[in-house]
Amino acid sequence: MALCAAPWRSTSDGKSRGRHSAMADKHGQSTLYHDTLTRAWLYLVAAAMTDYMEVSDFDEFLRRHPELLDKNCLLRYYSAEQLSSAQARSGWLSPDLHPIPGAPGSARPQVERQGTTEALSVPAEEFRLALQCVPRPVAVMTARDATRVHGTTVGSVAPVSTEPAQLFVSVRRDSRILEIVRASRGFGVSYLGKDQESVAIRFSDQRRGEGAEQFRDIPHVVGRFGAPIITGGPLWFECRLRDEYAAENHQVILGIVIAEAATDTEPWQRFRGVWA
Repeated sequence: MALCAAPWRSTSDGKSRGRHSAMADKHGQSTLYHDTLTRAWLYLVAAAMTDYMEVSDFDEFLRRHPELLDKNCLLRYYSAEQLSSAQARSGWLSPDLHPIPGAPGSARPQVERQGTTEALSVPAEEFRLALQCVPRPVAVMTARDATRVHGTTVGSVAPVSTEPAQLFVSVRRDSRILEIVRASRGFGVSYLGKDQESVAIRFSDQRRGEGAEQFRDIPHVVGRFGAPIITGGPLWFECRLRDEYAAENHQVILGIVIAEAATDTEPWQRFRGVWA
């Protein structure tokens, strides 16, 4: 880094600062990204200088590496969401797309969280597009306690083990169903069939109301824990609550399967962005 410190200072009031300012202005908070952008740029310069150690004139060096003057250069390593995050406003921010050439190990894309080191996740949109490559069935999660009953459409249900039979369901942490599941210690999961699109729509509609009215005219039976089990689909499970885990803005509910029933009905699912 010392090799590029002097030429960096000699040009910091010119091209490089203009590049930083334009990049920061694009995402707001012009002065808050200085540490990240400066350090990242220096790492790139250091990596580039290993190819041109004999170049003593910094202008000549930049002519050989015009990409370093591209104000969008760092978007190869940082997503716009990452640069706009709260973490970006508190100091150095590790890249979330690719490692920055020339960066030491401590500056590679990792983040400290609750005492462990975890790789940063791929961008949300990239993850959503990837998930479209496999069929995803739709289900309705239901629960009932002494005074309340509720159902909600869920798209994240998966088996965990077979001995004992367990599955998990992921729901938003502000979902009304969570308190009812905790109170009753049980819940139902009903996979929907191809002709049950209206059921999925109802239980995802924030205006559907509360209580038993949600289930009006929807065929169902009552499970062991009192939860309505929606019939007419390919498969349903009734589960006893075993545990739950926080996952950012979602809560992962782990249940032990105590009852199930399957039919030959084709499931309603989403594949490559199309419901079928």
